[in-house]
Amino acid sequence: AEGTVEHVGVRSTRIRTLDQALIAVPNSKMAQAAVVNWSRLQRRRYNHVVGLSYDTDSAQMRQFLDRVREMLKARELVDEESVFVRFAEFGDSALNVIIRCYLHVADYNAYMEETEAIHLAIMDIVAEMGLSIAFPSTSVYIERMPDGAASKGS
Repeated sequence: AEGTVEHVGVRSTRIRTLDQALIAVPNSKMAQAAVVNWSRLQRRRYNHVVGLSYDTDSAQMRQFLDRVREMLKARELVDEESVFVRFAEFGDSALNVIIRCYLHVADYNAYMEETEAIHLAIMDIVAEMGLSIAFPSTSVYIERMPDGAASKGS
């Protein structure tokens, strides 16, 4: 269960879940489980992939990578030494860029606020450069039947 520990007793631990339910977990299960204490975090990892459309050329890609790196390093909550921005792969529908760094925030809401701000800054860079974020697509090719050829069953 994910939530806040409210009480540790002799037999069980009471946890208040994110949706405010109170559950009791037997201490025997707690002793066997991997427990992450999120309140002890000093930083959180930002790890996202941005897919640019295939009409992005190599010069634009280089500029995009540089601008994202600069933007991240200028942000107060980003650990500058941890910034990692790389053109990772030619994906099925996009040129995929991995963007990773550590944010100096422990609180989940603060983490999500900074994540949102980074996402919006990336969207601004994409728009300013005239690029577009790719979306999965499928090409369908329709063959024309030769004149007079009818398919069986029609």
